[in-house]
Amino acid sequence: MKINEVAKKLNIPPSTIRYYEQRGLILSRRSDNGYRQYNDDSLELLKLLIYAKNLGFTLNEIKVFAKAMVGTGLEKQKVNQAMEKKVEELNQKIKDLKKFQKNLKKALSSECPLDHIYRTKN
Repeated sequence: MKINEVAKKLNIPPSTIRYYEQRGLILSRRSDNGYRQYNDDSLELLKLLIYAKNLGFTLNEIKVFAKAMVGTGLEKQKVNQAMEKKVEELNQKIKDLKKFQKNLKKALSSECPLDHIYRTKN
């Protein structure tokens, strides 16, 4: 598949695909006329990369997983460490979000200080 076909299937701009390739996250081969060509494996890898990016993984973190998926000999231990680190980060983020949610609910159930300041100025 050409880059425009892949971009259309994934609903992303071709520049994103070129950027991921430049960063070493995916590979393409060149046709005789110089066009980038992607196979179904590349498409599946791009789907995973986009999904991971939407979940909050950094491109450096994604690169670790991508290397493991394409079989570049990356140690399984390194991949596991990266995944464990991300799980810890996500757990902390969940705690922070729950705390923030609790504070928002508290603010909704009482008079908001900003609302009070606004009323006194008018």
